[in-house]
Amino acid sequence: SQHPSLRTGAAHLVAEICQNNEYCQDKLVQEGFLELLCNQLDSDDDEACRVKALYSISCLCRDYTPGREAFSKLDGWSIVVRAILSDIPKLRTKGCFFLGVACDDNPKTVEELARMGLVQQLASILQVPLELTHEHVLRLLLTLVQHSQDARREANDPALGIESALKDRLVEGQGKDEFRESVAHITNLMKLCSTKDD
Repeated sequence: SQHPSLRTGAAHLVAEICQNNEYCQDKLVQEGFLELLCNQLDSDDDEACRVKALYSISCLCRDYTPGREAFSKLDGWSIVVRAILSDIPKLRTKGCFFLGVACDDNPKTVEELARMGLVQQLASILQVPLELTHEHVLRLLLTLVQHSQDARREANDPALGIESALKDRLVEGQGKDEFRESVAHITNLMKLCSTKDD
C-alpha cells in the first residue's frame, strides 16, 4: 500500500494473530509474509512501518523453529542487524531484544550471529557516549559472549576496543539511575572481555 498507516496496521495484525499461535505462524510463513515483512523492515520510508514489521517478524519466529529457519534463509538476521545500526531508537531496542530472545532459544542462532560479525557491529555502537539504547546493545553483547566462544574471542580482540569503550561507558553511567541496567551489563562484560583473562 502507498499509505503508511495501512502497512503499519497490517504488520500489527499479522503480529497479533500469529503470536504464540503455531497454526497461524505456519500459514503466514508458507504464504510468504516473512519476505514482505523483511522488505518492509529493511526499506520502508516510514519509521512506524519498520518498527511494526520487526514486531511481526519477532512474533512469526519466536518459539517457532520453521519460522526462524525461514527467516535465516532470507538473510533476516542481517536485516535486523541493519535495523539495530540505524539511528531509530525503537528499532535498536526491539532488534536487540529480538536477537537476544532468539539467542536464548537456540544455540545455532548464537553461532550464526557471531559468524556474521555481530560482536563487531555492537562494539561500534558502544564507541559513542552512553545513551538509553545501549542497555539493550550491552545485553545482547553479553548474551553472545556468554554463549559463544567465538564471540568471546572476538570481543577480547584489542583491535575492537571493547574494553576501553566499556570503561568509558561505565564512567558515564555510574551513579545514574537510568543507566543502572547498563552499568550491570558493562560490569559483567568487563569480567568476560578483560584481556588479562587471555
